[in-house]
Amino acid sequence: MSGESRTHLELVKHLVAHIQLIHEPDGGFVIYSDIDTDLVQRPSRIGGHLPDVFASDIPATFRIVGEAKTHSDIITQRSINQIRVFLNYLALFDGSVFYLAVPAFSKGRALQMISSIRESQHDRVTIEVLNCPVGAELC
Repeated sequence: MSGESRTHLELVKHLVAHIQLIHEPDGGFVIYSDIDTDLVQRPSRIGGHLPDVFASDIPATFRIVGEAKTHSDIITQRSINQIRVFLNYLALFDGSVFYLAVPAFSKGRALQMISSIRESQHDRVTIEVLNCPVGAELC
């Protein structure tokens, strides 16, 4: 995650906290994030793209991909391609969830982008845009 902005880092931290709060069951659960620390294992690439967060229960009955985007990064072609790849991957598994964390003022832009790339096979994926006020405790 080297070279990422402070805002992006905060958004990833919000994603991790939200996923832990909502999804962490009493049993086994793994969460990998692209936070620059020795204590956290990075996610594996999906279709050549590295997600900011990947989580699953053990054994895997659901999969979660979380991505953080700053206001200016939401509608870049790279981000659009990346999110499309993640949605295509998640559509292969029942119970999958995709979270997109953006600054609070960017939610409308993020929803428009998701709407423009969403395809029928993505209907199996729960998609949620988290509008995260930077500096807040949780989204």
